[in-house]
Amino acid sequence: MYDYLSTVTPTYTTTTLSITPHGELKYIGKKSQVVHNFHGGGIGVISFNDSPYYDVFIEWQILTSSDHGTIMDFYMDANKANGMENSFYWAHPVDGHTYVAQFMSDFTGVYVGGWGTQQNLPGMVLRIIGRKADPA
Repeated sequence: MYDYLSTVTPTYTTTTLSITPHGELKYIGKKSQVVHNFHGGGIGVISFNDSPYYDVFIEWQILTSSDHGTIMDFYMDANKANGMENSFYWAHPVDGHTYVAQFMSDFTGVYVGGWGTQQNLPGMVLRIIGRKADPA
């Protein structure tokens, strides 16, 4: 992803969301395009720009109360992500780069392992809109 994204400054820059997921981490690269299917099998594509973006699907499983609270705070705090409104820094746990992301899903939690002892956040989606500038 890093090689195809532009450097972007997020809305919220104070801290980076860096909690490692325990579960699947899947991403899909996308372009701002509309595809029209024509009779006979032909297609026509309209591109709105050449910039790619990525949707990352994260399963944060078996979270401690502290990690769950950190993610919830990023999502709910009006000065941070404010749900899906604001962008923020997200540390990719595999490639080691920091990206600019926005939540693209509702905050859905699941209690597991007894009531309140562990929590999961299945199916969270982050829209990756850019990368953080490399430190000088």
